[in-house]
Amino acid sequence: MAIEKVFETLPLHELQYKISKFGAGNVFLAVLLTGALAILADYAWMLYLRSKMVRQSVSYPNPRTMVC
Repeated sequence: MAIEKVFETLPLHELQYKISKFGAGNVFLAVLLTGALAILADYAWMLYLRSKMVRQSVSYPNPRTMVC
């Protein structure tokens, strides 16, 4: 059937072989490490962009002059 042909063309058996070759724990740790490095790189980029911002003093509104 058409469904069987679709599943035959997908390289799922290759993925299963590679996971079994390296071990599921090692693959999980690699994915976890890649995600942690991506988050760390994103945080470093955010700090870099923050350092380029113009510094301004924050002026808070005076509660005595506020009209509700």
